[in-house]
Amino acid sequence: HAAIPGWYQGRVMHFHVRIGLPSDSTSFAITTQMFFDQDEIGTALKARSPYSSISVSMTSLEDDTVYPNMDSSTRDSMVLSLTGSMDAGYTATFNLGIDSSNIGSTDSSTSD
Repeated sequence: HAAIPGWYQGRVMHFHVRIGLPSDSTSFAITTQMFFDQDEIGTALKARSPYSSISVSMTSLEDDTVYPNMDSSTRDSMVLSLTGSMDAGYTATFNLGIDSSNIGSTDSSTSD
């Protein structure tokens, strides 16, 4: 379960996903971001409190400071297709794979 994230200047609405290592409860194998199309929920969200009082304009995927710089072969798979409604809640299903040979490496595309 996740709450709808707020937004801030220069970033499209997104949320972070962390996958823990089974052998270590304090480390993470991956921290990444998942995105969704602003048109799907943006208008409905902007009409609701507390979001209706936010003066920052929504940022599109194309204008985001992170998404356009991500590897083009994988970034589109990180945009979730949402089903549901603002009142009932939204659902998205996605798969994440972890290449264990990359555990411990840094990827600047997941930093914000």
